[in-house]
Amino acid sequence: METSRLSPPEQVLQRVRAEYDDLPSLRLTPSQAQRQFGLEPRACAALLDTLLNENFLTRTSDGVFVRAGLRISAD
Repeated sequence: METSRLSPPEQVLQRVRAEYDDLPSLRLTPSQAQRQFGLEPRACAALLDTLLNENFLTRTSDGVFVRAGLRISAD
């Protein structure tokens, strides 16, 4: 079985983590994340799910992905 189809490659995860670490106020919708990271919809969904499960990202009530543990005002 090919695990790369089941979970995002570590290199891509590291790149996304670095983006969010470099820009702590980064707020992306799934479609924005897809464009930002050059991923197909299913791959991007798997990536975001992985980062949610790691508690690296959190999803706001309006569906935006933000760095977990940071309180950033939407005002």
